[in-house]
Amino acid sequence: MRKAKIFAGAAVLALGGSLAVAAPAVAYVDGGYSGSNVRIRQTPNTSDTRVLGLGQTSHTARLWCFTPGSTVSGDPWWDYHTNRNTGKVGYSSETLLWGNIQTEC
Repeated sequence: MRKAKIFAGAAVLALGGSLAVAAPAVAYVDGGYSGSNVRIRQTPNTSDTRVLGLGQTSHTARLWCFTPGSTVSGDPWWDYHTNRNTGKVGYSSETLLWGNIQTEC
């Protein structure tokens, strides 16, 4: 199947046509914190006492993926992210972040 696609693309180009190439999937989404002192945890669980850092409303975050964890305000989803101001990496509840990552961890 891969050879057929390559051949078809070459034939289109040889005939003077254009070949549209799909853009790669976005691997992250930039967002931020919707509250102050948002805990960045080692695991997506409110009972995890290993807080790696804190996010602030003035900070930005790079969201990598989402996963289920402890339910916070009715929402079970947590984002694995990097605080772009402090460099800390871990999980925070989606209820405390803005940005819409669509990639599951």
